[in-house]
Amino acid sequence: MEKRSCLNCKYGVIVSGAPGSYNDPPEPGGFEECSNLDVSDDIIEKYIGEDEGGVVLAEHCGHYEPSMIDSCVYCGLKMNVPEYDWNIWAKGLERVPCCSELCRARWQHQFEVEVTP
Repeated sequence: MEKRSCLNCKYGVIVSGAPGSYNDPPEPGGFEECSNLDVSDDIIEKYIGEDEGGVVLAEHCGHYEPSMIDSCVYCGLKMNVPEYDWNIWAKGLERVPCCSELCRARWQHQFEVEVTP
């Protein structure tokens, strides 16, 4: 995935895919629209049809800002790194960023203890 794309922008509205069924093939998720009201409809209409994920739109909209990870979900360490550039995530009800494998393991254990009856 391109780093500078609407899929990685904090203003990108992303839709999840569908798993498909017996009669319907799976559908991939993707970029649906821009939630930044400063991006003109003319710019969106001009570039959105040109690419998957809004790579071209992100280059031309003038308001691209990557989604950032503020801090580790377990220990609170300030991280300030782009989500697309991070690879340590814990899995709960949704994926959450951790600063280290140790924090990931501790958060994962804490989550499992809280969820298990």
